[in-house]
Amino acid sequence: MTEIIAGFGIENLNLGMSIEQIVNNWGEPEEISSYDDETIYYVWYQKGICCCFSKEHLIEGIFFYTGLPGGFIENGNFPYKAFKTNIQNGISMESTEFEIRSILGKPTAEGVIDFAEIPYIWLSYNGLGFDIVMDSKKIFCISVGKFQ
Repeated sequence: MTEIIAGFGIENLNLGMSIEQIVNNWGEPEEISSYDDETIYYVWYQKGICCCFSKEHLIEGIFFYTGLPGGFIENGNFPYKAFKTNIQNGISMESTEFEIRSILGKPTAEGVIDFAEIPYIWLSYNGLGFDIVMDSKKIFCISVGKFQ
């Protein structure tokens, strides 16, 4: 099983790849959206992934979903299936907030999104992010990017 690596991604899905490369590796996305003139999102709900592309059409961020509902829900539906993988340092998609903090220590940044339909906290560790449901303390999304 391929591991998610901070600031990189996984073997055939990593930061800096082009839209063409990703579509060749993963097939046509189920949805393409844009929230501004700079960023394009390609979504594969059934595979549990979403890629954020720059205006140059290169991956800036990758989101891997655990299949658990969290964050912002459209029409009461959380459409992402689970992406099956592990994360570097022995963290799994089923790890809890306590386990993440125990293994990785103090995050470089963290925050609370309490206005979402399913409120969550986010933890950032130099290119590796975790979105964790506040009530269950379980991960619903793991992100990889060039963030702190």
